Amino acid sequence: MKYLKTLIKMELRSVCIMIIYFLGIGIGCTMKINQQIHDIIKRTYSYGLTGFLWETNEIKGWKYIFTESIHIYIGLSLVGLLLMVYLSYRNDKNHEIGRFLKSLPYTMKERYLVKVGVGLSIFTTLYILHGIMLVIFRESFLEKTKDIFEVTIFSEIYQELFSSSQLIQTLLVVYVALVACYLFMIMFQYLVSPNFASLIVGVLVGLSPGFILWNLYIYLNPWVKGELLYTLADFYSVFIWGDGNWGSIEIKGMELVPTSSISYLDFIGMRIAIFLAIAALCFICTLKWCQKSQLEKADLFIPGNIFRGIFVLGATLCSGMLLGDLHYIYYRARNWMMYGLGIVGLVLGSIIVWKIAHIGIKKSDAKKAKEVQL
Repeated sequence: MKYLKTLIKMELRSVCIMIIYFLGIGIGCTMKINQQIHDIIKRTYSYGLTGFLWETNEIKGWKYIFTESIHIYIGLSLVGLLLMVYLSYRNDKNHEIGRFLKSLPYTMKERYLVKVGVGLSIFTTLYILHGIMLVIFRESFLEKTKDIFEVTIFSEIYQELFSSSQLIQTLLVVYVALVACYLFMIMFQYLVSPNFASLIVGVLVGLSPGFILWNLYIYLNPWVKGELLYTLADFYSVFIWGDGNWGSIEIKGMELVPTSSISYLDFIGMRIAIFLAIAALCFICTLKWCQKSQLEKADLFIPGNIFRGIFVLGATLCSGMLLGDLHYIYYRARNWMMYGLGIVGLVLGSIIVWKIAHIGIKKSDAKKAKEVQL
């Protein structure tokens, strides 16, 4: 471990700015929560129970504050993780610096493990600090509002609705999902050579399952039961991201009626297992690929033949669907024009994607031919 200290220091130097970034979004989100708590407390003392009710009769106090904050935090964290991957591999993807780094007495496996270890250590530490702050704010919120709910029929459901265990479970699901995204994006650094392009391809591949499911509903609806495809597409998007409606109830007369569909807390065990499986698969595959990474293939846009074929097929399919989508979005009609544009998109997309996927191959073949002649 001692001989890796230099490598760890180099990696920390590359991504140390991200400490400030993640600390900043954590502080920003908690400050926003603090301000909203003060606003709701003020409204509560002015209007009593109705201080928690607006937009029909839905209780939205802490749930509203938390879900708005966690959505912002997830979005900013994803941006931060993408930036951290970019900074971590920026020097590796530079030909001159990359050659120097690869000449150091460290294996590709060791360098990969250090990058993942440093990145996850930074993000995990600051995520835990943010979680602790959320727990503290939750306790403060309940302490300041308990007097109002203790004299109502909603006292028990109120305490159960905003329990600390729900908060911790939600934070756990979000953390595992973000870690899976981080490892997924790192994997594309070994599948696609250019640094920034690998991030773009990774994001598009990550979004593609939902995009394809929604388009299957649009394109195959006349022949396949539309409700089934719609349900699958809707379930996929809400299952992955959740609707944030994790503790919402509606007051109807003297009854408390749940208003959520699929929330962060639904299928929590299954979701954690799926995200962990994705993270483990990305980690193991990248560990294998990074050991096979070859400097002479750095000029290729996509070095691996298998992924190059998958990329061409997937991107061609999505390009065809996208062109047909433009017609459907504008006219809201499934007709021959939509399917015709889909076919045109497939043809044009296949040509463009093929050229992109094969960038650098001619240059690589020329180098090999030159070496053979020598």
